[in-house]
Amino acid sequence: MDVGVFTVPPSLESYAKDLLENHADIGTGNSPIHYMNVMAFIVLCCPLATMDATSFSEVTESLILKWRDAIRGALHLGFKADFLMDHLKSVARASLAITCDESKELKVIDDNITAIEKLMDSLKIRREKICNNSNTELRKTCETEAAKFPGKTCGYFSN
Repeated sequence: MDVGVFTVPPSLESYAKDLLENHADIGTGNSPIHYMNVMAFIVLCCPLATMDATSFSEVTESLILKWRDAIRGALHLGFKADFLMDHLKSVARASLAITCDESKELKVIDDNITAIEKLMDSLKIRREKICNNSNTELRKTCETEAAKFPGKTCGYFSN
């Protein structure tokens, strides 16, 4: 599809039109249009398409780096796409903020798990002590007496 002086795949047509309508000066200023500039323009449209199709919760470091590389390539060829790099920086900062919040939450969870594990260890030690003391004479006497009461009252005359 022809968009301005560029021929782009149909799937990128709307992004190419948006770029040229909102940033008419995006071109390199080189005349005539060089094949590499056409290819770079197409590559520049690709991060726009994937950004548009990616929800913020799906943003990863890998995606940010891919988008950055495409935008940098166009910048190196002279395209005036600084506005896209600024937008990408904004996305990256927002993603980092979310990651930091999640890291804080994970630290709290990890601290809670550690505290619970310490409590569990303490309870296991206490349980082991109780089990080891169950062989004493007093314990046997108590168990004999306890066996007399299930299903009965504690009254003196009712046993």
